[in-house]
Parts: sequence; structure tokens; C-alpha cells
Amino acid sequence: MERIRGLDVLSRRFTLPAGFDPEKYLAGALGVISGDLVTVKVVFAKKLARYIRERLWYPSQKFRDLTDGRLELTLHVADTLEVRRWILGYDVQAEVIEPAGMREALRQEAEAATTRVSSRPRRA
Repeated sequence: MERIRGLDVLSRRFTLPAGFDPEKYLAGALGVISGDLVTVKVVFAKKLARYIRERLWYPSQKFRDLTDGRLELTLHVADTLEVRRWILGYDVQAEVIEPAGMREALRQEAEAATTRVSSRPRRA
């Protein structure tokens, strides 16, 4: 609410478009962002596989067990920014397989974080 700067009351009323389904419209959103669906594949480390499998992250989620114990999660999402933030929370325990653009964006973010941390003076 702190970002709302003003409000205008209009004389006309809003009418929902015929056939609008909010559940369908937001089906691919992790949070509040929606848009065209993108397929995202992420491989999680073996030690996270059980935890990731136990939760419903997205209605579209599909799991595939890999022979080395890791878990591949495939999602169809409306926005990759939200997913990137979620994946960053797992650090090196999660690897984006596709899309390539997301994989590259995460690589760049990891490099920037490494540079930030390594350039700070150490505290005694």
C-alpha cells in the first residue's frame, strides 16, 4: 500500500470481460506477475530432491528423477523473474537447464555477487 500515490474515482463502472477466469489467468504465476508461459527446467541436488518433490510450487510442475539422485523440475511459468529469485535461494543446489536466457542471467548474477563479496574488505 505504501507505493500507492493517489486514487481517482471514475463515473463509469468496471465490467469483467466475458469468460474471464482469474484462476486460469494467474495459473502460471508464482506470485502476482502473469504473462506468456515459458518452460523452465531446473535440476536440484540430491539432498534437496525430497523437499522439492513434497511441495506444490506450480500447478504445471512435473518431476523427473535422474539416475544420480538429483531431481529435474519442469514448470510452465508466466514470468521468469519470480522463478529466478526463487532459484537463487537454492544457490549451487539448483541448476537451470532451460531456458538458456535464464541460465545466462543467473550466471551473470552469481558472478556479480562473487565480485561484490570478494571486493569487500575482510573484517577482523
